[in-house]
Amino acid sequence: MEWFEPFGVWVVGLDKAYSMLVVLVIASLLVIISMTTNHLVNDVKRLGEHEIEVRSYTRDLNEARKKDDKNLRRQLKRRESEIRGLQSFITRQRMKVTLVTMLPFMIIYLILSSAFSGITAVAILPFELPLVGRELSFYLWYLFCYFTAYLPLSRVFGVSVEIEPKPKLKQLEKPDKLARTVKRKKRRRRRR
Repeated sequence: MEWFEPFGVWVVGLDKAYSMLVVLVIASLLVIISMTTNHLVNDVKRLGEHEIEVRSYTRDLNEARKKDDKNLRRQLKRRESEIRGLQSFITRQRMKVTLVTMLPFMIIYLILSSAFSGITAVAILPFELPLVGRELSFYLWYLFCYFTAYLPLSRVFGVSVEIEPKPKLKQLEKPDKLARTVKRKKRRRRRR
């Protein structure tokens, strides 16, 4: 940890506002690295379609249980192994990204945590948070910055999946398998 000292001396010498910005920029860069890796390793569109299918199946199964519709539950039971296969595929794909990005994240976190070890409060908020107060330690500020950057960037990179897909112009002109499935399910619901 001695080779971190020059960076640590530089960070401790910074004003609190600059140290806040350093952590914010680094957390944002890590999010961008994670999203880029996700796009390079995974077929994001295919994963999104699988996630929508799994959520739709789960929603239909819950509705069948609520209504005590044995016929629909029997039909859904036939697809259970297929859905479990999709869930395991999604998990495997997500784990690839986690394994690839975990080591750089750990190294950067160790460097930053050792650099900020002499500082009790990295960020001072203009308001008070319950159980935390106004002064945030490096760990809390890093988590706050990471998740604050993750939400909008996941939308920009198209990684987040909506429960109900918003129809796109291309889907309306030329429906794909997913769009046909959604239309079929809507027709079934109307018949009931």
